[in-house]
Amino acid sequence: MTTQSIEELKSQGNKAFSSGDGATAVKFFSQAIELDETNHVLYSNRSAAYSLLKDYNNALIDAEKTVLLKKDWAKGYSRKGAALIGLGRIDDAIKAFDEGLSIEPNNQVLIKGKQEAESKKSQKGFDMSGLFNNPKAREFMNDPELMAKIIDFQSNPKNIMKYLNDKKVMEAISVLSGLSRSGDNNEADVPKEEVKEEPKKEEPVKQETKEEEPIATERMESDKEKALGNEFYKKKEFEEALKHYDAAFQKDETNVAVLLNKSAVYFEQGNFEESIKQALETVDKGREIRADYNLIAKAFARVGNCYMKLENYPEAIKYFNKSLTERRNADVLNKLKEAEKLLKEKEMRDYINPEISEKEREKGNELFKAGNYVEAMKHYTESIKRNPSEPKGYSNRAACYNKLAAFPEALKDCEKCLELDPNFIKAYIRKANVEFFMREYSKCMSTCREAMDRDKEGKHTHEIQQQMNQCRLATQSAGSQEEIVQNAMKDPEVQRIMTDPIMQNILQQMQSDPKALKDHLKNPMIADKIQKLIDAGIIRLG
Repeated sequence: MTTQSIEELKSQGNKAFSSGDGATAVKFFSQAIELDETNHVLYSNRSAAYSLLKDYNNALIDAEKTVLLKKDWAKGYSRKGAALIGLGRIDDAIKAFDEGLSIEPNNQVLIKGKQEAESKKSQKGFDMSGLFNNPKAREFMNDPELMAKIIDFQSNPKNIMKYLNDKKVMEAISVLSGLSRSGDNNEADVPKEEVKEEPKKEEPVKQETKEEEPIATERMESDKEKALGNEFYKKKEFEEALKHYDAAFQKDETNVAVLLNKSAVYFEQGNFEESIKQALETVDKGREIRADYNLIAKAFARVGNCYMKLENYPEAIKYFNKSLTERRNADVLNKLKEAEKLLKEKEMRDYINPEISEKEREKGNELFKAGNYVEAMKHYTESIKRNPSEPKGYSNRAACYNKLAAFPEALKDCEKCLELDPNFIKAYIRKANVEFFMREYSKCMSTCREAMDRDKEGKHTHEIQQQMNQCRLATQSAGSQEEIVQNAMKDPEVQRIMTDPIMQNILQQMQSDPKALKDHLKNPMIADKIQKLIDAGIIRLG
């Protein structure tokens, strides 16, 4: 395999690492190492990926391999220090950072790493450096699950409450704490009288302060350049903003927020590919220096926004989810929902094909004629998916549902069909037929009347009248008049008519004077309501 393929694997590993996928990063770096076992950069990258997975044992092994292959490369020592901090070996971590600083004194990652290690050392707990020669301690160190609990307690002593009932953890803490106090480093204890002489060892404090001054100065100068860049960004002078952001990063490479600002500039310029690149570099550099998770979350959200602009919704969803993993944010959650909605709509649009839709409908027709309604319905459904704006598919599927006695589904399809084409007479007839089988006779009659009104050419008059006659007979044979009224009152529209005070007066008048019906029918609104009651069987003529 060629060097180019090794670089390709490395690039894929870097991309996975930047997106927070440590397991995939390890896989690609391991494949690259199989092709070139002398490449120190590959071991360094895999060490970082293991640290991301909190697999600090393997991270240390790869870091030590990196140092062995390239002793004068400062980055290897930063990997080693990070792994040692993860293992709780703080003194060893400080030594590793010091070794790196002896090669590259101004390396910001090493300086920050050492500061973190020294900060941890000053906190209460125990340092596991030097404990590996003790058999009992070594037994604990070889238990990854136990070590994870110990490190959890060490990073936050309050967490000990979680492990009070875990005998193994409490025993380990007791042993390790005892070893930390005794030193267990084959050196004699310092007599109390000699403690007074220790301040002599602290004399280099002034020198350390001098070494820290350039760091603070570099960050201050970096922040000044960043502030200038922000001013130009606000004025939409993007090229000037980029110059200052570049200058800010050159002055302090740990000021990774500058990279996210550059990403914002490219986003505003519509250069979404470059914006993505800068945002992912923010993640990469940010993880390297253990930046605040809020920054990582913002970077992932920026990538998601870029992919939204590019209409690459799967990638947008992926990175919005990564952002939410780092930090729960309402705006990002809303963007995720929007991306999921747009993806679904796009998939539906991409799936539309009227030609295939018609073929599927024809297959459904053949199966329907053969009485295979279940299979016919499947083809009608596919026809609808392929062309959801074509009403015929809904009408045909409604006929299938009707045959299978799935009346609510049939009614829904009829209504969708009529929504797409209000003059689809066949759909009215099918709807009336469904309502008839559901014993909603007044609705059936109303649907038939609407079909009759829209059938201007009279092509379906016979079929409509046949359905109306069938409905009338069913209404009359539905039981006693009292039962008919009770069934009719289940219809909300009939209920409204019967509880209308005006209609109640009219009905009372009709009982005392049947001829009054003719006068009331002259009013179109009253006539419609009376017709509804006639259709429901509440009013009987003749």
